[in-house]
Amino acid sequence: MLRRVRLLPAVLLACCAVLLGACSSDEAPEGAGALLADRWLRLGEEPRAEVLVFDRALPPGFSDLLNPSATTDTPEADRLTLPVHPQGELLGSYLIRRTDGSNLIWLLYDLPGGTVAEAADTLATQLDQTPWQVTGGQASAAFTLVSFQSTRSGDLEGTAVVQSVPALSTFELIVDRDGTATTLTVPRGSIIPLLDAEIGSDLAVQSTRAGLASAAGLREGDRITSAGGTAVATRDDLEAALAGLAAGSFASITYLLQIAPASVVDALPFTPPAGIALPSSFPARSAFDGLTPLGYSWTKEPAGSFWQASLVSTDPTTAVVERVRAGLEAAGWEIVADAPVGFATRIDFRNAADSLAGSVQIDLSPDDEDYTQVVIVIQTDTTAGN
Repeated sequence: MLRRVRLLPAVLLACCAVLLGACSSDEAPEGAGALLADRWLRLGEEPRAEVLVFDRALPPGFSDLLNPSATTDTPEADRLTLPVHPQGELLGSYLIRRTDGSNLIWLLYDLPGGTVAEAADTLATQLDQTPWQVTGGQASAAFTLVSFQSTRSGDLEGTAVVQSVPALSTFELIVDRDGTATTLTVPRGSIIPLLDAEIGSDLAVQSTRAGLASAAGLREGDRITSAGGTAVATRDDLEAALAGLAAGSFASITYLLQIAPASVVDALPFTPPAGIALPSSFPARSAFDGLTPLGYSWTKEPAGSFWQASLVSTDPTTAVVERVRAGLEAAGWEIVADAPVGFATRIDFRNAADSLAGSVQIDLSPDDEDYTQVVIVIQTDTTAGN
C-alpha cells in the first residue's frame, strides 16, 4: 500500500526551497548541489531506501516508474505520461525508492520569463485532462499549489507547486557614508530583499543585525540613498524600491509524485539496525546491556523528564526477563511490580534517590518471533515524597 506523504503546504514549500537552492547555486563547487539534495532527502528515510539525484535529467526509466503495471507489450498509447509546462526548463529530479515498493519523485523546472499566475493556469488545465484530474489547490502571495491524480488508478497522485524565484542573485544599495556615495553589492536570498537593520525615517542606519546586507558592508551611520537602482528618500520609498525588485522574478515549478507499487511487495526479513546505542544519560542503562536497541527518545522539561526505548534480543523471552530483572536490581532500582500482561511480562521499577519511575514490557517481537522485544518507559516520579 502506498505510504502517503501528506505534507503541509508550508513544509512542502520549505522542501521545494531547499531543493531548488541545492540545484541552482551558482557559486557552489561542482557536485555540491547534488550532495545537499541527497542529504536533505535522506532525512527520516530508512537505511534501505534508495535516494538518487539527477542533474538536468529525469530519473532513468521514468515511463516505467509512472506505469508500474505496464509490461513490454503495453502499447505506448496506453502508458501514462506526465504533462509538464511546455516552456519549462528541467533543472533536475530526485527519486526515492522504498522497500515497500513505492516511489517518490521530485521534478524541478524553471520557467524563465513566466509568472506564477500564468504557470498555475497552464498546470491546472494540463493536469485536469484524461488520464489526469485535479483534486484540489491552494494559493497565496508565496505560492500556488495544485493537487492531482491519475484517473486510471488511485496508485499515483501528485502535487505541483509554482513559486517565484529571484531573477538576479544580487542587488545594489548606494549609501552616503561620511559624505561619500558608496555602492554595496548585496546577495539576494529572497524575492523581496530584507535589510537586517534598524533604519530611521531619514534612512540612516541606526544598527545592523547579522544578515546579507551587513555582510555586504552595510553599517551603522550609513544613509541609504538608492536601492536596486531606484533613488529613495523616505521609508516608504525604500520599501517600494525593495518590493519593486520582485517584478524581475520568474516562476519555478516543482512536481512531487507518489507512486504505489503494482503489487504487494514481500516484506524483507527483519534485521536489527547496527550502530544504535542507548546514550550514557539513559536511566538504568546497564540493566539492558546485551540487548540491541531499535531506537530511543527522550525529553526534558521543567515539569520532568521522559525516556523511551525499544530493544530486541535473540534470547528467549524468559531469559531476557530474568536478565532485565537482575540488571535493574544490580543497578539499585526497586522492583515494585512484576506480573504477566497477556503473553508479555511487565516489570515496574523506581529509583527513589533520583525520583524516577519506569516500566519495561517484554514479549515476542511483532516483526519476527525469533526475537524478544523489550519496550522501556522511564519518567520523573511525580509520586516521590508523597
